[in-house]
Amino acid sequence: MARSTPRIVLGSGPWTTLKGGLRFAQHDRNTEQVAQGPNFAGPDPFSPANLPKWNGETYPGNFASGIGGNFPRQPWMLSPGELERWGDLYSNRDPVTRRYWPGEFELREKVAAAYVMANLEGKGWSGNVGLRAVQTKERVLVNVAIPGDICPALAPCPSVPGAITTSAFGSFYQQPVEHTYTDWLPSANLKRDLSKDLVARFAIARTMARPDFSALGGSISADDTTHTGSGGNPDLKPIRSTNVDGTLEWYFAPQSLLSAGLFYMDLSNYVGFGNHQVTLLNIRTGTFDTYTISSPTNSSGKVKGLELAYQQQLAYGFGVLANYTYADAKETGNRDLVGASKNTYNIVGYYDGYGFSARLAYTFRSAFFVGLDRSTPEYQDDTDNLAASLRYRINNNFTLTFDALNLNNPTLKYYGANPDQPRAFYKNGRQYYAGVQISF
Repeated sequence: MARSTPRIVLGSGPWTTLKGGLRFAQHDRNTEQVAQGPNFAGPDPFSPANLPKWNGETYPGNFASGIGGNFPRQPWMLSPGELERWGDLYSNRDPVTRRYWPGEFELREKVAAAYVMANLEGKGWSGNVGLRAVQTKERVLVNVAIPGDICPALAPCPSVPGAITTSAFGSFYQQPVEHTYTDWLPSANLKRDLSKDLVARFAIARTMARPDFSALGGSISADDTTHTGSGGNPDLKPIRSTNVDGTLEWYFAPQSLLSAGLFYMDLSNYVGFGNHQVTLLNIRTGTFDTYTISSPTNSSGKVKGLELAYQQQLAYGFGVLANYTYADAKETGNRDLVGASKNTYNIVGYYDGYGFSARLAYTFRSAFFVGLDRSTPEYQDDTDNLAASLRYRINNNFTLTFDALNLNNPTLKYYGANPDQPRAFYKNGRQYYAGVQISF
């Protein structure tokens, strides 16, 4: 990656400085998978005499005690050592025949960008205008299934050029998918001093974000029982958005602020979720079946809402800050946008003084759409979190630190289309970190 950022001083008048820059980057990502299976070359792995031995071990009596529900708390379990022993004896891990190509992908992304920005300033106001040009080149290598009646697994297949038939998971060929995208992204920001303590801000910009590599990658994972699965989409376009923000800020006391803002985002090529069909080898039956694959797709959407913020230094080094965001986010068709909570707020109490600082923060976000799980919607329920941090500066070179996360030990709850359709519960537990920062 290379970057250059020259700066030109323009002198008096509203045009104060001019900045420009170049940026180049290349990202490579690939994944290879070997899916172990039974090794039938020797003794039968599933013969009762050869099955893993249970030594009477069970889960602890408080297993999953914090998530509620009425289910057995002490199910039996096999020890990790016994499973490792059994797997080493009876598993087939050949990297050729057990190559799980539906779970693989290879991606290369090249980015070239240039930008120019002018800073402006006048009596009681300031701002900037800019333009960024970005070119994205993508090359994704996708593994494509070949139906078994055309090209059987582990058998020659001269009728399909480039066919790879050495995997027990079926025959496939590799298809490169290449795209080039060029985006012109203008922006403007304006700050206006309405009075000594009152400031108005306005911003408008065109932005672009690239899909995650996991969304672009053409890998596929499938369930042989439900005939469903998930995979990537190498044809995804970058997410583009036109954003407008307006904020009014009141600095009513030293180190204190009360602000309110409105925002609007018009999303194009937003990455949502859809389904497509693909033929894969069913390992359970040995036949090629049709699977419904959940994959990312380009869509559009809008986000509009408001932001409120408050910060005030109280007395003797103590202070408080809080913020709240309301977002009405919808994909075209009145579907929920991924990761968008309607209500989010933070409340923080702090102290700074005599080389010591402390923070206690409470965060809340309402339920949000996670994505598709086995072709059906999945949501994460309301979540809250309490965290604390302590810092003590011994001198200019040494600082003691302590951080505590998940102090309220929250339960992460996932459900289907409605809260009465539970899908998963997670408890990550409380986490504590102590350290020393050294600087010279």
